[in-house]
Formats: sequence, C-alpha cells, structure tokens
Amino acid sequence: MSRILVLDAMGVIYRSADDVAELLIPFVRAKDCILSAAEIKRHYRAASLGRMTSDELWLACGLPQGLDEEYCQRHELMPGITDLVQEAAAHGLRVTALTNDISAWSRRLRGRFGLDEIITDWVVSADIAVRKPDPRAFSCLLERVGCDAGDVLFFDDRYANVDAARHLGIDAHEFVGVEEARTLVGVHAHPRTSVDQAFGGWPT
Repeated sequence: MSRILVLDAMGVIYRSADDVAELLIPFVRAKDCILSAAEIKRHYRAASLGRMTSDELWLACGLPQGLDEEYCQRHELMPGITDLVQEAAAHGLRVTALTNDISAWSRRLRGRFGLDEIITDWVVSADIAVRKPDPRAFSCLLERVGCDAGDVLFFDDRYANVDAARHLGIDAHEFVGVEEARTLVGVHAHPRTSVDQAFGGWPT
C-alpha cells in the first residue's frame, strides 16, 4: 500500500505561519501602501484562489509590478524540515505539499529552496481555485496523488485544516514541531513500529 506524507507550507515547510500578517502586510506598508489590513487580506485571498495574479495583487495595493522576488526573500524554511522530508522519502514515503498560496510565489519559493527536488507534488490553492479547509482542496489532493484518504499522513499548523482532513478519513495532525512530526512519520512508514521505537530513531 502506498504511503503519502502531505505537508502544509506556511507554518510547516516555511517558518511563518501567518505569512499575510507577518510578512505581506509589513512588506506593502513599508512601500507606502495605504490599504487597510482587511483590504490587503481580501486581495491576497483572491490571488490565492487564482482570481488575480501576483502582479495584479501588487497593483491592487498601489504598488508596481515585479515585486515577487523581493517579497519572497522574506520567507525562511522551518528549521529541520528538509531533513524530515529526506528521511521520509528514504523510508518509502512519497512527499507532497498542500498549500493555500499564490502560484507565482509558491513556484519562486520552491525554486529558491530547491524543494521541487525533494517534494514530488505541489497542490496550490491558486491552481485549483479552492483553499483549505474546504473539503474540495483535499479531494483535489487525493486525485492528484492517486491514493485513498487512509494512505495519507497530513501535517498542518491550523486545527481547522486538520479537522477537515480528518472528516475525510485522512490521518491528520496539528504540526507542533519537526521532532514530533518525525515520530509520527516513523510510525506511519513502519506501521508495526511502536511510538517508543520511533522516538529512538528510524527502525532498521
């Protein structure tokens, strides 16, 4: 039976859990955007659903186009996440990402950090026109990877997304740190392995 590890991006793969509040709003405000936080969030949501491009988002904020690279430099990887992904892949888990994001930003970040080399599939909200926790986002994920819900181990830092995934039969967990995730990944890759064994490292 195939086993799939699915990771949220913001707050799991990348350090910032609320990239709009923590990164985007300060970025546009520093460039003299006069829109309210609510207006910026509304434009971002539209872009993350594929209703406008990243350049159209910048224009809606009263800024020039072509700011993607500068903005994406603000993101950082979650410490230890690439090791977790590589270990999971080495133990037979296919690694996929399911993220609420703008297509151009997702591609740029993946390229910057070399993530396409270790994460096989990226299901991005702007590409499928639906955001988590909408169940349709998870249905798109399952269709993309070609597996049943019971084959998936999913980590997200937002409980609403975890809860929605669980209602579809996905083994979903709230992400609280790489080490805790590593334990669950070890058990998932080796279903007969106890949690105590997983805490001691990968089985041989």
